[in-house]
Amino acid sequence: MRNSCNMVLLTFFGSSLPDCVYIGSINLRVRRFVSRPLQCFSCYGYGHGKSSCKEASRCDNCSALNSHSEEHCNSATYCFHFCDAHQVRSRQCPRYRLEEDILLLANNQFISLGSARGELLYRQKDGTGATFYASLAVAHQPSLQVRRHLLTLTLLWLVVLQFVWVIGLPFCLMTQLSHLKDVTGILRP
Repeated sequence: MRNSCNMVLLTFFGSSLPDCVYIGSINLRVRRFVSRPLQCFSCYGYGHGKSSCKEASRCDNCSALNSHSEEHCNSATYCFHFCDAHQVRSRQCPRYRLEEDILLLANNQFISLGSARGELLYRQKDGTGATFYASLAVAHQPSLQVRRHLLTLTLLWLVVLQFVWVIGLPFCLMTQLSHLKDVTGILRP
């Protein structure tokens, strides 16, 4: 049976690829193959398949644990990877795109997946090579309820600091720190 996609998988030794190869009388253009991220169809985590999964199964529509299948799901679509309204197996999911970026980096630099993951996460944290996932993670805002809770905690903390300042704790703290100037020379008189 003829292959309808006209694709041939070849393995080359070394780190450079030729532009094209001749198979018989056919000239074929060569490009690097990068596999898609491996996603489990039981827990919908990445890096393993369903046959080796040790996690609890999830609904692929609402991400509920051990409860039902997509056919019997009446809940709203929800992705537990990014806390957003899309299916867990969507290729538009930022987590899926992160996994794609990891595979691409590992393939292009000939490094392990663990090294590629570490380097990519370092680049995101460092700001030198932000990817699609990093830009979305920064843009993803917490809910209004979470922001209100954080504001309340911040205001409460400010009240505590003002109370501590009124009772003179900074003076006590400075007298304790003044003993350090003799040893380290950090504080000036």
